[in-house]
Amino acid sequence: MNALGINQGISGNISVCHGDGLHGMIAIGSSLAKAMWPAFEVETLARQYHGCLQIGQPPLLPTDEIESVRMKMVGDGLAGA
Repeated sequence: MNALGINQGISGNISVCHGDGLHGMIAIGSSLAKAMWPAFEVETLARQYHGCLQIGQPPLLPTDEIESVRMKMVGDGLAGA
């Protein structure tokens, strides 16, 4: 594990552990760059959601809208890396 709490496994798999060691994530990709992309996105969205919670309960998107956005994002994120 490096100073940032990141372990790199085989085929670019990574695990990220936060300071307390009690929570984190696992991101999988064919390279470290492809595994880091979703990890970065999750951290960014978590930061945004936490910020929204500071001013109240944010409205949640309906399932069909989430699926629509998910389909638009297929293939995004370092496709050539």
